[in-house]
Amino acid sequence: MYDTGGDEIFCLDLNLVNEENEPKVVAIFKGEDFSDSEQDFEVIAEDFGDFLFEIVNDELDDNDELDDN
Repeated sequence: MYDTGGDEIFCLDLNLVNEENEPKVVAIFKGEDFSDSEQDFEVIAEDFGDFLFEIVNDELDDNDELDDN
């Protein structure tokens, strides 16, 4: 869903849903075995809306910092 440009990517975990039955956004690392059901994924956001909001805010903050310089 979102490639950070580094070693991790963010994906929707359809097996891990919130109270509204929306999938959570999790971080996984490239090169790891995704078939391992024991693998713990870091929850990045409770749902896609929260994730998108954070990404947009981070970009706006970065642009504001550039404008201040």
